[in-house]
Amino acid sequence: MTEIHGDRSAGDGDFTAVLADDGVFDITIRGFWTTEQVDRFFVAILPMHHDCRERFRRVCAQIRIESVQSPSVALHVRDRALALKRPGDRNAFVFASFLSKLQITRLASNDDFGLFTDEATARAWLLA
Repeated sequence: MTEIHGDRSAGDGDFTAVLADDGVFDITIRGFWTTEQVDRFFVAILPMHHDCRERFRRVCAQIRIESVQSPSVALHVRDRALALKRPGDRNAFVFASFLSKLQITRLASNDDFGLFTDEATARAWLLA
């Protein structure tokens, strides 16, 4: 299992990303971010994202977003994420609050994504 973390002292957002042995790309995003931190996050996870696609033929990401972001940051995250998405990829969003659920629902594509309150249910959906 490979794991990376954001370094807040270096200007990164607060995140953890793990590529588990079962092929789930497990990401947790905490706190409020800037668009610059979003860009640094995607640079940091790109090697792991490519490794996941190479090893498992698709990316199944379980994404926990623990805070609602500003509209501009949320749109920037969506645009960067959509640029990486390919047919067959799946994203399971585990939301921390009703507001984060509303934001994710509004911004997520309709294809191959799910909204969950429980991590085990989200993981089972990803691996089905």
